[in-house]
Amino acid sequence: MFTLGDMRNRETAPMGRLLLNAFNWFDASLLVSLKEQGWPALSHSQSMVMAYSSREGIRISELARRLGVSRQAAQKSVQELERLKLLRTEVDSTNASARIVVLTAHGRANVAAALQIFSDLEKELSKRIGVSEIAGMRAVLGRDWGAPLTVKDKRLTLPPREGAKTRRTGEIRSQDPGQFPTRRMSAPKK
Repeated sequence: MFTLGDMRNRETAPMGRLLLNAFNWFDASLLVSLKEQGWPALSHSQSMVMAYSSREGIRISELARRLGVSRQAAQKSVQELERLKLLRTEVDSTNASARIVVLTAHGRANVAAALQIFSDLEKELSKRIGVSEIAGMRAVLGRDWGAPLTVKDKRLTLPPREGAKTRRTGEIRSQDPGQFPTRRMSAPKK
């Protein structure tokens, strides 16, 4: 079982955390490199929108689903990228009530620059950690991992948080809506 201390230790951190750290390294390197090349400064969320955008277009609802955000959040990032002339929205030719997000010519050039940067980053990373390590990483990450897994563990319990009150029913409920947990959960058994 992992502990919070394991999250900070590269040797014992969960693989998901290591993958997230690696992704964040690539994204941060990309954004700094694009800016250095004279492209507009983009936020992480704008970078993610660009990653899912294409010449053919994507519906805002699908973009939001892929990003794991609300339609409003996706729309906000799209509007910001429209102001930068990287994206445009059009009426979907298959459904007049829907809008699609499409890369502009400037947006396609930005994506081409990003792809070149990723190639250069991979070459530099090969020098840092080894060609065979990068090849192995590519091989593993490029495989079909199958459908997402569901891990069911009914033993999970949370200790009472400071400020939380135990009710007669034995449930714990956060007093602050921003404090975890936000839904009712059974109190840990002693």
